[in-house]
Amino acid sequence: MSVQFARKGLARATAVSAVILVGTEILGVAVATGWAIGGLMELGDVATLMLTFLLAAGGVAVLAKFTRRVIDVELKGHSVEILDRQPAEDRSP
Repeated sequence: MSVQFARKGLARATAVSAVILVGTEILGVAVATGWAIGGLMELGDVATLMLTFLLAAGGVAVLAKFTRRVIDVELKGHSVEILDRQPAEDRSP
């Protein structure tokens, strides 16, 4: 087994582990937030479920972006700039 293949396998395992860990946290926070807001405001069952669904959908969108970033960095070796900013040397005048 080559060293490069072993590194790719380790990068793949790291990527999957990070997505699972962060994904469960994001979705857990989204669902708990919907449930808490619905309970505190006494919105009722249907409104609480709708709010929870909307927040969970937002969490899935955040998770999808995070997953794309993890794949770019871990598996493709790309550098990801914070907040999608271009590096100073790449900016056109």
